[in-house]
Amino acid sequence: MTQVAITMTSIHKSFDDVVANDGVSIEIKEGEVCAIVGENGAGKTTLMNMLSGSVQPDLGSIKIYGKFCRLKSRADAIKAGIGTVHQHFKLVSSFTVLDNVILGHKLRERGFISYQTATEKVRELIDRFSFQLLFDEPVGSLSASQKQQVEILRFVYHETPILIFDETTSILTPIEKERFFQGIELFRKEGRTVVLISHKISEISELLGIADKMYVMRKGKVVAEYEKADFDLEKISRAVVGDEEIAVYDVPRSIADSRGAPPLRVHMSLKKGQGRVAFSISPGEVFGITGVPGNGEREIVDALFGIKNAYNGRITWKGTDLKGLTTEQIRRLGIAYLPEDRENRASISLFTLAENRILGYHKTDAFTRKKRFDFSKIYEDTRRLLDKYHIVAPDELSKAENLSGGDLQKFLLARELEGSPELLILEQPTRGLDIRAAEEFYEILQRSKEKGLAVILISYDLDEILRISNRIAVLYDYSIIYEVEAEKATGRSIGLYMTRGRF
Repeated sequence: MTQVAITMTSIHKSFDDVVANDGVSIEIKEGEVCAIVGENGAGKTTLMNMLSGSVQPDLGSIKIYGKFCRLKSRADAIKAGIGTVHQHFKLVSSFTVLDNVILGHKLRERGFISYQTATEKVRELIDRFSFQLLFDEPVGSLSASQKQQVEILRFVYHETPILIFDETTSILTPIEKERFFQGIELFRKEGRTVVLISHKISEISELLGIADKMYVMRKGKVVAEYEKADFDLEKISRAVVGDEEIAVYDVPRSIADSRGAPPLRVHMSLKKGQGRVAFSISPGEVFGITGVPGNGEREIVDALFGIKNAYNGRITWKGTDLKGLTTEQIRRLGIAYLPEDRENRASISLFTLAENRILGYHKTDAFTRKKRFDFSKIYEDTRRLLDKYHIVAPDELSKAENLSGGDLQKFLLARELEGSPELLILEQPTRGLDIRAAEEFYEILQRSKEKGLAVILISYDLDEILRISNRIAVLYDYSIIYEVEAEKATGRSIGLYMTRGRF
């Protein structure tokens, strides 16, 4: 008889007045691949955070392999055999890939870690899963999808029997996603228990092909449970969204105002004089940039927003050369930026929403009075954003870490749009957003476009790139190798340029 790996019974968890889990019970057998799906705010991540030891239930019990467990920390979870790859990565940026993978490993020779043995094993795992990683590369220099690969390597290296993937595919390209699901099949063959968390209705059909069991959560409760023999895409999709219809927004291709010279012009090389990146953008236009992660997208953003000036060439905004300017100076010119890593680069998790609201804008007159913060104004404006953008949070004093991934992303998007920028740089903007939240985002973006907002969209989601861009550029080896009008582009042609550098 197959052993039960995970049993969670009558789990209750609240954050202030928000009920995250309301009597949730699940059971997952050893060696099963179980999918837990639902929209943002459904309670999926909170439930998994209790399994990973990040938070503790208010009521209810957890059994791992039949034994009651009180998982008070991540260390407790790992000791119990549970490894979680979170939406927000738990890595040491200054450490190399190898150092992060072996961190906490007890295998030693004569009291010391054998780096030769560890290096050989990590190299073998990188090759086995076809990861685009160098074992001696600092993690801080990696893209989000590469950091995710490091997280996966850690638990595979440590031979963790239970693996939880929280919205793992949201930052993967189609080819990376295919490789990821191939990896899940390998885990299944090894007898590992795998839990996949997803909010994407478009992903359910893929999950049906790999999962043995599926739970649907909505508003903190399990509303449906399906075994493989009962899988039905239409029924499951309906269970995810409930009775309410979701309006799919029709994104117009038109550009609000293309008259006159484009305000942004870019002519630069990124990698020791090699490669070439050249483009311009007009008001009201979305210029989509895509490619396999690690091919120069981070360097483009760093150059545009003054984070690093490690490039040769010239970037001008309305005739002003941006090289040498600070991020604050660039922001004052009307350029805003929303990073893909919302937890570490776009917000401060332990700060309240009100405190996060003014990050980047704390020196403006909008939130100060007589050179002091006007907290009543800050609180009032934060409440206004929560209401205007339909963000689920108890109030403006809630900590950012207590928001779901999608709600935090909407909050950060709202913060940047409320600054009335003329150019907005977006990295993976709908990562972590469910279909309802993504459609709201597209509608909000279109309203801003109609007012003349220019957008640089960096995304690995080809559906998103093709849907909302006016023009699309593909990065390969730190160069733009292909540029096309979005109406003439296909996912196949874009995908081939992304992976091969040619059609």
